[in-house]
Amino acid sequence: MSRCTGAIAITATKLQKLTFEEFLAQYPDGCGIYELVNGFVQVELTKAHKNVARFLLFAFNDRISRRTRANC
Repeated sequence: MSRCTGAIAITATKLQKLTFEEFLAQYPDGCGIYELVNGFVQVELTKAHKNVARFLLFAFNDRISRRTRANC
């Protein structure tokens, strides 16, 4: 069995407010779902991502319910 022994580099970035013009230049149409709120970019999840999250939520809840009922 192999183990990862490499170092992990973490880079800190300073959040920078964008103007509307800068936002339009960096996030053109068709490259995702982005929104500029008070100068900061927010990324909206796609429908596919929301569906996966919803599936996992219900799967975990179902499993927890089954375990709880089995222990009673």
